[in-house]
Amino acid sequence: MRLAATPAIFEHVGERLRLRVRADFVEHPHTTLYGVLRAKKRPASETILVYAPFDAPAFVPDLAPGALPAINTAYFLQLVRGFSASAENLHRDVIFMASGSSVMAEEGLSQLVRVLQFNTFAKRSNRLLDAFEPTSRH
Repeated sequence: MRLAATPAIFEHVGERLRLRVRADFVEHPHTTLYGVLRAKKRPASETILVYAPFDAPAFVPDLAPGALPAINTAYFLQLVRGFSASAENLHRDVIFMASGSSVMAEEGLSQLVRVLQFNTFAKRSNRLLDAFEPTSRH
């Protein structure tokens, strides 16, 4: 936990102290980011999905390990740059998706998988996949 103190705290250097603190947990809206890179040569019948979580999971935010989860985001951004540089030669559409909530049962990814699975068997797609036309045509 992070605490703030006045300069008077230095009067107690070397002493054993007991701090009574309170941590308030609040609900925070989940954000999912996505982008679509279209195949330019012809309408694609297949799609590549590139996903990475962007959060550093921990029960207490101050204890979240930042370096290891940052690798996911760095790798993801390099893939975005690489695919973008090759956009003229793509034969498939590419959907890029990044979400938080990885400590909350990968909620962002779970929602996307549920939508994709539903649409695999649906006679017509829903609004989310309609945004990715022509990849959502059945």
